[in-house]
Amino acid sequence: MTQLDLISEMMALEPPVYLFGGFAEDAVLGGKVSRPHQDVDVLIWLDELAMRIEQVRAFGFHSFEVRFEAAPGHPLAVGSESNGLDLEFCIGERDSLGRGFFYRPSMAGLQRCWLPPDALSYPTQNLEGVLVRTVSPLTLYQVRTALAEVFGGLRPKDRSIQAVLHERFFAGLTADDLAPRVEAAGVSTQSDHPNA
Repeated sequence: MTQLDLISEMMALEPPVYLFGGFAEDAVLGGKVSRPHQDVDVLIWLDELAMRIEQVRAFGFHSFEVRFEAAPGHPLAVGSESNGLDLEFCIGERDSLGRGFFYRPSMAGLQRCWLPPDALSYPTQNLEGVLVRTVSPLTLYQVRTALAEVFGGLRPKDRSIQAVLHERFFAGLTADDLAPRVEAAGVSTQSDHPNA
């Protein structure tokens, strides 16, 4: 199985998952894989994590680990490797109205970063013959911006992709216009969800 094969299998899951990260950027920026990617990233919801782990056992992914969490019980990335492939679940949460967000740690305490309203409504894309659902370009841009503070800034390749996304989709808008909506979380940092 190749990374594109894995993406194809992921796109067949129900309820839908959404391609994220480098492969999603490739899909929205031209439909070609632009460079080697370390992993396949997909956006899932925290309340579906156990179901998703069970679903991908069929593809050989059996042992998952939390790779990064904003606070206990609030993982941002959970991943597994199998047969030379790395699958990473990028995990969002939903409020009582179904609006998506994720938590990030900050010097000011835990913060809630809201996903934009169009996060999951971007049209299906063709990535080298594989039809994929991706998060929206604005989501790709804002999540990277929001997490840059956590990881010490943008890497050179991230700055390049941000510039291309800005030019292609947001010409005429400023960095302030595109800033993610962030607020104090006001939640307990005690674990209330089982880890993967």
